[in-house]
Amino acid sequence: MSLKRGYVLVTLVAVVVLPTIAILSCRSIAPTAPPPGMAQLGARLAPDAARSAGKPLTFFTTADFSGSGMCAMCHSSLRDEAGNDCSIDAHWRSTMMANAARDPYFLAKVSSEVLHAPALHQVIEDKCAVCHMPMARTQAEVEGEPAALLEPGFLDPEHALHEAGQDGVSCALCHQIEDRDLGTASTFSGGYHIDTTTTPPDRLNFGPFPEPLQGLMGDISGFTPVEGHQVLDAGLCGACHTLYTPYIDAQGNVVGEFPEQTPYLEWEHSAYSNGS
Repeated sequence: MSLKRGYVLVTLVAVVVLPTIAILSCRSIAPTAPPPGMAQLGARLAPDAARSAGKPLTFFTTADFSGSGMCAMCHSSLRDEAGNDCSIDAHWRSTMMANAARDPYFLAKVSSEVLHAPALHQVIEDKCAVCHMPMARTQAEVEGEPAALLEPGFLDPEHALHEAGQDGVSCALCHQIEDRDLGTASTFSGGYHIDTTTTPPDRLNFGPFPEPLQGLMGDISGFTPVEGHQVLDAGLCGACHTLYTPYIDAQGNVVGEFPEQTPYLEWEHSAYSNGS
């Protein structure tokens, strides 16, 4: 085989075959039914939700997180002056954040890395889960469980944190990140801080507005909304959008880290970060 044909074959495998395998390996997920009374409440608060494209959002709850469906009950049916649907949930559900755990290229890449270094599968899966399945990974850490991503981990429909993982980078994750060292090296590579010592409805949910109405949101989602300007800070995004990844030597030993993805740092050192 010529060198040129070899490159073509490798490219086809990376771009076509691996993502296709990942897609076929992802099982269909039956949406969780909302808790009693939630469906009626959702229909009243969000009449457009039923007409949204795609599967229903999830209504799961764990000790520290709630599914995006809980939030959508009040953050739907928003329209601009032209009558266009500008609801938060309608826009979010099609983003890469919402689909962070479902992206076939991501799943293929994780599988490939584990196949190349099976002895380091826990390191690899944890490194990826902290930002692609952050709610499941954080909850597993709190409960003293390993952050297993591939089956029989979070991708397994039978796993207790499967729905939390499949909800990707969801509302209850980003809006719980505390204003601690954001934009610094200690919070890069998924080093964000979330207070997991509180219980519903005293779990704080940070937003940009002062004195938000708290009662309804606390009753529905288990979170108390409070003002938190960190949600407007690019450093919050930088917690996951600055990634340092371990690399190994010829014997398979981790010998250091390299900056795999640094969009936050690139932005921070550009003219755009100061508004010029």
